[in-house]
Amino acid sequence: GKKLAAEEKKDVYLIFTALKVSGACVQLEKRVLSQDAFQSAAEEKFVLVHLDVPLEQEPGVVDPLTPNKFTAGKFGIENYPTALYLNADGHPYLSETGALTDGPEKYAAHLLEKAGEQSGRDRALEDAGKLEGLERAKALIAVIESAPSTASPKLYEGQLKELADLDPDDSLGFQGRYHAETAFRELETALR
Repeated sequence: GKKLAAEEKKDVYLIFTALKVSGACVQLEKRVLSQDAFQSAAEEKFVLVHLDVPLEQEPGVVDPLTPNKFTAGKFGIENYPTALYLNADGHPYLSETGALTDGPEKYAAHLLEKAGEQSGRDRALEDAGKLEGLERAKALIAVIESAPSTASPKLYEGQLKELADLDPDDSLGFQGRYHAETAFRELETALR
């Protein structure tokens, strides 16, 4: 999906389900994900990737879906369904758990809205690139702060390094606050 997204200049909508144990996942698959109306609308901006994760395994039986369980672990997925919105580099800019039940068209519209929000942040980053000094730092901070809390810290890794150069003394107070919040989220995840 990541390779195709790069070729097509699209994002990846990666959804993890557990169809054998989750009624919500079954309903999402049946009422939304498998519907042509959802797929055709969402494919305008996304490469769609659906991974069903085997949560219950029979002893001695190798489930062909086991690699999906590994991938879910890599992304820290604990609840199902969970969707990740990834940029073409494979970095999540949003994570959502649960299912919208308004039908395939509204679900696709929701995806497109989230892609539009990320496109707006990407444009703001381009605009920040035209500024210099602390004005550039302030513009970068505004973009990073507008990202959802579920965005991967790697999403703005380059901009964070640039901020360290633009504001080495952290006169804007962002770097210390950002790193403390990130450390707290990582600790919170590790304690689950």
